[in-house]
Amino acid sequence: MGLEIFAVLLAALSVALVLGGFVVSFALKERERDDLAAAWRAYASARAMRFTEPAGEWPHRTMPEVDGGDGRPGFALSTSRAGGALRTRVCVRTRETVLAHLVASTDARDAADVGVPARRDVGADGSGFAAAYAVAATPEVFAERALSADVRRALVAFRTSGYVKLEHDRGEVSVVWDGAETNAARLDEATRLAEMIADTIVAAHFGRAA
Repeated sequence: MGLEIFAVLLAALSVALVLGGFVVSFALKERERDDLAAAWRAYASARAMRFTEPAGEWPHRTMPEVDGGDGRPGFALSTSRAGGALRTRVCVRTRETVLAHLVASTDARDAADVGVPARRDVGADGSGFAAAYAVAATPEVFAERALSADVRRALVAFRTSGYVKLEHDRGEVSVVWDGAETNAARLDEATRLAEMIADTIVAAHFGRAA
């Protein structure tokens, strides 16, 4: 009987610990969501953009989002999850659509999504780009056109540490990096980087800015 009681108590304790851990994890995620929403609300207001509040109920509550509204069409700021961690994504659209796909990522596994082998020879000029980023593009020549010397330097400067991925697909340029970004200067830097790449792509193909 004593062993049975001990087993029941042990099972109850295990359940309590699991539930406690779940509650703590949920509280931390909600705090992260609230902090991000407050920062992005202020960011959108200061730049005359449109802010979308988190909506829904747990466990399907959404994350905050920002879009350019009427004054800046094609701009979007959002998040995604990689495992349990958040990543920030800035996206812009080019005025002209180039039917090409490009990925430059600090994680070579991302390049596999393009369907061609990853390259480490783009920008092997001492800038540090080739060492930091794996590149894949279809057509392959698109990599050299999109990743100009200025773009490569900007990507190297943007990567302070951790994960960074640049992607272009059919006129949409995105920059993704680790963390739920609340720093307005960092968000502006990512936006300028995405716009620089969009301008470079369109200028290379159509002879004018994006």
